[in-house]
Amino acid sequence: MSAGKASLTRTGVRGAVVIAAAQVIKLGTQTLSVVVLARLLTPADFGVVASVAPVTGLVLLFQDFGLQQAIIQRRDITQAQLSPAFWFTVALGCGCGALLALLAPAVAAFYGDARLLSVTVATAPSLLLASAGSVPMALLNRALRFRALAAVETVAAVTVFAVTVAASAAGARYWALVLGTLAGNTVLTGGAWYAAGWRPDRPRRQLPDSTMLRFGGNLVGFGLMNFAARNLDNVLIGCFSGATALGYYDRAYKLLLFPLLNVNAPLARVAIPLLSRIESDKPRLRNAFLNITSQIGLLTIPGMAALVATSRETVEILFGNGWQPVAPIFAWLGLAGFVQPITWAVSWLLTAQGRTASLFRWGAYASTTAVLSFAVGLRWGPVGVAAAYAISEYALRLPILYWTVARVGPVTARDLFGLQAPLLAAASLTIVVSAEWLRAAGLSPAVLIAATVSLSYALAAGLHALVPRNRAAMRETFSLRPVQAVLPAFRRVLAGTRTVLHRP
Repeated sequence: MSAGKASLTRTGVRGAVVIAAAQVIKLGTQTLSVVVLARLLTPADFGVVASVAPVTGLVLLFQDFGLQQAIIQRRDITQAQLSPAFWFTVALGCGCGALLALLAPAVAAFYGDARLLSVTVATAPSLLLASAGSVPMALLNRALRFRALAAVETVAAVTVFAVTVAASAAGARYWALVLGTLAGNTVLTGGAWYAAGWRPDRPRRQLPDSTMLRFGGNLVGFGLMNFAARNLDNVLIGCFSGATALGYYDRAYKLLLFPLLNVNAPLARVAIPLLSRIESDKPRLRNAFLNITSQIGLLTIPGMAALVATSRETVEILFGNGWQPVAPIFAWLGLAGFVQPITWAVSWLLTAQGRTASLFRWGAYASTTAVLSFAVGLRWGPVGVAAAYAISEYALRLPILYWTVARVGPVTARDLFGLQAPLLAAASLTIVVSAEWLRAAGLSPAVLIAATVSLSYALAAGLHALVPRNRAAMRETFSLRPVQAVLPAFRRVLAGTRTVLHRP
């Protein structure tokens, strides 16, 4: 391996370790927030804020017009390009905030809930904050300053948790969720500016670079398509089934898929700039992409499979009584989540290659089929929506994703199948064994979950290693120092689980 390749590999490994450590803290904070807030707030409180989230998310897509990723992906960037991009995003943030405030009466009228008027207006400042922090965050990411990014995002996540819980305990109800988000965005933007140390030139009447605008425009289009797939289910459930049903759906979504999306964002911070740097070397790009995807799949899919297999017990432990309707929704969304690691990685690959037009076309197809599945499943309420989405993920979207990747190259459909098939087979075995044997053993909920998690990762590692390329990626993963430090503890947990299972 050349010095340049070794240096880039070490940078990627260090970045992944730093981001992973920060993400453990962040996800732990979010999971704790889910558990604590479920005891301080009602499903209707979550439903009020979840009703506004689709509108806020839609407007937020335009807050930087994809320029953050354009800055990261470009080989070279100058101050003359950065300053117009910054002022353009600030103007977009102001416009998006004003648009959201103007839409507030329509949102309240659509849901028939006057509370949504003030809640929608109160979320507008977060849009301006996100726009103001876009370029500094891009510069940190472009410079591979993963420690700074991890520190800023961790502090912001802890701030969201602290403010939301404090406000909930003080009786703020659904306003606690709004206040927590605003506080977190303030800390995130302020921290990014401090860490980046960059300052823009004075504003001028100048648009950003045209190639950056085209690149970003395709990303915005993809984001719009993806947004529909992620949020129209909330709109339909809130409108036709009410705030309580939406609250159950929202908790299931946050508990499983929301942490996955939060894994995606920091991993994208590592993967996209690194893949962008080797985009012209196709064999090296293919190898790096397959290694990254293999490691992510092995990390995430077995955990999801274990939670799907023990959905009733997981909901009982985390939420307590009164939240059992979350369990079947949680299970179906988990099945859909098995596909997410491949979907994320493909979007990173296309972005790094500058093929955002292909990404947009894929997004248009994926979102259309997802929306149709929501409409089909709505007849059976939140569970039907989740089930229809999961089924359509495998029947309609996964085959086309394979075709899209193979057409663009250098990764083939066979490459993706070799990564995904062993993990899906292991997930299926985990669900069957947990349902038929482990649950029949009469284990307590906590022990059942621990046993299923251990079984799931053991099965996934065994089946994944049957593919030669996967074995190479696993050797690379297990050779990392942080993994070596964790493995003894995992072996002790596995041994303890076997002892419990064999106890008379």
